[in-house]
Amino acid sequence: MDELLANGAVDTQGNVVLVGVQGEHIGHIYDAFIMKVRPDGSYLTRCFVKEDTVSFFTSVTVLDNGNYFVTGAYSPSGLFDYSNHLWILILGRELDVIDEKAYPVDTAYIGFGPQMQTVIDNNGNIAMAGHAKRLINPNQFRTDFAFYKCTQQGDTLLSRYYYTLMNSTPYHLRKMPGSDKLMLIGQSFNVYQQPELSFLDSDMNVLYWRLFNPYQNFGFSFLRSDLWLNQSEFLMSARNFWTIGNQIEHYIGVYRVDTLGQILDELALDRPDTLDCVAWRKSMAYANDSTIFIGGFQSYNAIWHTTPNLVYFYLIDRDMNLLGQKDFFPGDAHYQPWGILSTPDNGCLMWGQIYRNPHGILERDIFVWKILREEIDLITSVETIDPPPKHSKAWPNPVNDVFFVSLDGINAMQGIRLQIYDMKGVKISERHFKDNGNVLRINVNNLAPGTYIYNISTGNGKVIDGKFVKQ
Repeated sequence: MDELLANGAVDTQGNVVLVGVQGEHIGHIYDAFIMKVRPDGSYLTRCFVKEDTVSFFTSVTVLDNGNYFVTGAYSPSGLFDYSNHLWILILGRELDVIDEKAYPVDTAYIGFGPQMQTVIDNNGNIAMAGHAKRLINPNQFRTDFAFYKCTQQGDTLLSRYYYTLMNSTPYHLRKMPGSDKLMLIGQSFNVYQQPELSFLDSDMNVLYWRLFNPYQNFGFSFLRSDLWLNQSEFLMSARNFWTIGNQIEHYIGVYRVDTLGQILDELALDRPDTLDCVAWRKSMAYANDSTIFIGGFQSYNAIWHTTPNLVYFYLIDRDMNLLGQKDFFPGDAHYQPWGILSTPDNGCLMWGQIYRNPHGILERDIFVWKILREEIDLITSVETIDPPPKHSKAWPNPVNDVFFVSLDGINAMQGIRLQIYDMKGVKISERHFKDNGNVLRINVNNLAPGTYIYNISTGNGKVIDGKFVKQ
């Protein structure tokens, strides 16, 4: 059984609802699939089988009454590319069907694509940005934007299709602060096939679009924005690359962008000599101004790769400071995250696919991981302060963000180990360093307020320890 979860949302009770498909990869014989993960880790799944059809879910939105607005499409012909009915389900909290609507695609098109972005607008209606497939010859199609607006009961208020020369892909649909306009991060109107910003009025008319400036190598990266910094600037995550000599270095980038498409600042989350990718659909998850998660993975640039790889979590704040990171290496298969969502406990939930090839069968399994903010490894480094500290072993204390410990008398180049414990004796962090410097710089921004014990040890038994108070 091949499974894929493409999109998700968090409800008011902290449940994570994920939607996608389940079925056979060869031939794309799929049925729509939904999974609800509760805060305690238990979960509920349901597969929606429509007889003699293939179907898929594309998005889920939590309604004002707590029910779920799920979009998808289905094909009465049983051919995936001819999924020519927009499918809307209103589901209760136990994934029971409250209402169901279906709308045929415009006659100029053969079906809907597998991506739909939704948001509740200022009038309480569901704005939807998807794409529809248009045949350009018997064996090839292109996609145009398909915009819909519905009530929260699933009744359509309007639909608009936008013919474009190149393929259209919606990445993220957002309400603009202080306005009834919508901003769509996507790809369509420019002939360079580069991501762009499109701006829509409340009736889903495209007002104008902007390319990013200066030019960025985003390519076919799925861009994600989860935070408006003010009425004209926002944070965005994407895959990017730069050229070093004859080598191309792929990395995960976080950007401060304005609504003119100007790139104002960049935080490069780079792993040298690796091909790094953001989570496919949702790579940024905002919890609060000091807790923004970025998800990604190590790729091998192959369509179906089973080589074990690293999965990345990064923790940043709204000022684009890197506060921490954590890597996972399951080691048994190739893991590709599709999304990351913040949860009410200031943690996050990541989901994605596991690529295996048992006995030559192409199938993907689902993984779902929960991680708390305090599980992210602190960003810590050995540094040199000139002149070296003379009167303080550790400072400042109490501390808000960065804590320094003097390494006087210790040769950090021979290796040191840092351990941090809470007052119950629970180990919060352990890091090893081998670098030149006279102080250890520890970012404690992600620690909860309280008292902690630090212990720095060397291979020859020398120990520096003490307590600090995180405010």
